[in-house]
Amino acid sequence: MSGRNAMAWMLAAAMVLALTGLASAVEEKKPEAVPLPGEDPKDQKVLEQLDTIKVTFEFNEQPFVEAIDFLQTLAKLNIVADKAKLKDAATVTLKLKDAPLSTALKLLTAQVDLTYGVRDGVILISDAEGLKRPPVRAMYDVADLLKPRAGLKAKEPDEALNDLIETIKQTIAPGNWDEGSGNAIRGIDGTIIVTHVPDVHREVRKFLAELRKVREGDAKR
Repeated sequence: MSGRNAMAWMLAAAMVLALTGLASAVEEKKPEAVPLPGEDPKDQKVLEQLDTIKVTFEFNEQPFVEAIDFLQTLAKLNIVADKAKLKDAATVTLKLKDAPLSTALKLLTAQVDLTYGVRDGVILISDAEGLKRPPVRAMYDVADLLKPRAGLKAKEPDEALNDLIETIKQTIAPGNWDEGSGNAIRGIDGTIIVTHVPDVHREVRKFLAELRKVREGDAKR
């Protein structure tokens, strides 16, 4: 089909949709995805390094700041802790071998009631309020995850979609999907639409990727 014919076909299709009242339904079904702030090239590179760099260490009541300095030198990444949020003489105890740096930071910061995020290519350690960013909206096609798995009872698509949504809400940022928080997750026709902070979007992406790996493993058996 030539470029001119293809354009004419697309225009004709758009007119048919508009005349039949289906255009608005399509827009509702496939809302425009909003790019995540955490996806800028500098941040994305650091996020990838957090998952690929492996670290081995043993901390026994090590001052938290010293532990972070060690990881910064080991990984050759910029890690900045919000010292105003740190408790006096905060220490950590943890032993890991060949663990992703992201896992190490998650476990270490949890011991001092903090968390971490990536901003402008720098890993920042603070509390949830210090790292707070406005929620953004993005959509994820999960139709493949709604198909029945071998050996399990098949569910209706809507039921399977609702079950997946409930699992996400209970697994990722539990208690942070309440009405009034500005965060939300809903499903429509094989798609989930998530409104939340960028870090939660990344967790959702990882979770869906892991589910797909499990299904791929099932298919190979």
